[in-house]
Amino acid sequence: MKNIWLSLLILFFISCSKEESHRFITNGFYIGYFEYQGLKYYSSIIIDEKGYSEGASGGVIYQKNIPCLTEGRFLIYGDKLIFNPQKYLMDESEVWKRNPDLILNGAFNIMFLKSDSISFSRGTGDKKIVYLLRRYIGRTEEYIN
Repeated sequence: MKNIWLSLLILFFISCSKEESHRFITNGFYIGYFEYQGLKYYSSIIIDEKGYSEGASGGVIYQKNIPCLTEGRFLIYGDKLIFNPQKYLMDESEVWKRNPDLILNGAFNIMFLKSDSISFSRGTGDKKIVYLLRRYIGRTEEYIN
């Protein structure tokens, strides 16, 4: 009987520690900014069960060049958020305007992940980019869910 309780206790602790690896991003419209080379740029991303899609700002001075906007799939693996763009949201004629540092592609370090916000980063020095996004709760959410 003692072994059964010990086994159950160990199983409980193992399952609790695995919870961290099953993190997810709540579906919704995320808005905020990313910091790159000393400037803060507008950023918005729609997250749903199919993947992600970046959005243009509609007039903000500092924003990602529209040819850099993508949509695709993502996954969380440990403390990494890995983006796999499936397509660019602008035609290929603007490819020369793409800054590879600004494209959501590859692994980012998750700084924090909450039900209403996320922050992730990658790079060092002049190539460092840090995103800080908060899930928008309001009218726009009606169109997403």
